[in-house]
Amino acid sequence: MAPELSVHPVALLVVLGVAVALMVLPRNKLLPPFFLVAVFLPLTQGFMVLGLHITFARFLIFTAWGRFLLRREFRLKSWNSMDSALCLWCGAGAAAYVLLWGTFDAFITIMGQVVNYGGTYFIVRTCITKTSDVTHLTKYMKFSVIALGVCMMAEWWTGRNAFAIFGGVPEFTEIRDGKLRCQGPFGHPIGAGLFGASLVPIFLSSIVVRNRRVEGLVALAFSVLVVSLTASSGPVLALVAGVAAWCFWPLKRQMRMVSWGVVVLLLGLHLVMKAPVWALIARANVFDASSSWHRFNLFDQFIRRIDEWWLVGTRSTEHWGHMAGDVSNNYVRIGVSGGLFTLLAFLLVLRRGFTSLGAAIRRSKDSGEQALLWGLGGGLMAHVMGSFGLSYWDQTTVLFALLLGLISAASSAVLSRGPGRPELQHTLVPGSDLAASPRQVHDERIDLE
Repeated sequence: MAPELSVHPVALLVVLGVAVALMVLPRNKLLPPFFLVAVFLPLTQGFMVLGLHITFARFLIFTAWGRFLLRREFRLKSWNSMDSALCLWCGAGAAAYVLLWGTFDAFITIMGQVVNYGGTYFIVRTCITKTSDVTHLTKYMKFSVIALGVCMMAEWWTGRNAFAIFGGVPEFTEIRDGKLRCQGPFGHPIGAGLFGASLVPIFLSSIVVRNRRVEGLVALAFSVLVVSLTASSGPVLALVAGVAAWCFWPLKRQMRMVSWGVVVLLLGLHLVMKAPVWALIARANVFDASSSWHRFNLFDQFIRRIDEWWLVGTRSTEHWGHMAGDVSNNYVRIGVSGGLFTLLAFLLVLRRGFTSLGAAIRRSKDSGEQALLWGLGGGLMAHVMGSFGLSYWDQTTVLFALLLGLISAASSAVLSRGPGRPELQHTLVPGSDLAASPRQVHDERIDLE
């Protein structure tokens, strides 16, 4: 069900100011204001136009695309396999959902999701042309998580959510097993925690290469704080997955072997365990009140009842068992809403994200750039784990699409240099954490003009 939309005067002023900024700022400076609005404005802020739900995030997506069309700025340096996989996923999911429900309302609903994912992804692909653009955005990521941490600390201290004035989030913070589950502007505590967890690996990159370590450590601490204040197992496990990715940093050029090793390990566990390997989901309890058994049962029924959803999905999962109607698993949600082909297309997006980063890391000769790419991969790994405990529906959809776009754009920027290009002589760009070539410095001057 689509959320009930409302317009708060403060939110409206902020969005209109950001919309103006999207029209006048240089193209490589558009993402920071868009990112901040995507984080801090709840999904319920928006308005109806001819029966269409135009959330403020979607309004800004349309604004950015209007600017690109007016200025003829939509020019990708190269089309890559991740772009194709993203389009395949969105297209297959939209077609299957419409076939499943067979109504015009279903078409409108799924088009909203396509705008969230596809619109955001290609905005990032258009705005990011070099890795220093990504580094510039990480500064705003640090600011956002610090501000979010402060707000959630206030929520934990008072038991009231200040973002409730915008609607879409409860005024009084949920309590489970005696612990407050803070959520800030997000539609669910797990969404807020997953956001914080996905940033930890990115902030670790600046610490590993000793660039702006103090800023990185402060942002890292607040990211962990955000995860802990949600009192949810999913974000904690996502945090562990993101940090674990950095344990393989010394093996960054042998990750293909490591990946196959993980696959063999899971297959081995599946063969020797009395229960299927995905029964480990039931043991993933960090907090006593976590509903890990429900998530295991949901995934188990999803596998066993593949005949019900493999073609274009299924309209209901309530008959799968107790609480099975609550599809709190993003993989299951994609499958039951779009069928097996849509799920495989989504998994292809994830695979192309990791393989593109791996190829770019092997191509790059700059340690800071390699660390940044690795951090993006760690953020994606956090989402891979977090998707087992959350069905994306609030601003998490836009933020996840933004991460996918950063991965694609950063990888493409490195790989487009060409294998025969000589090693770059680096000079520092003012205000940038990463080194850049003289050519990149020249490009920065052109963008500012």
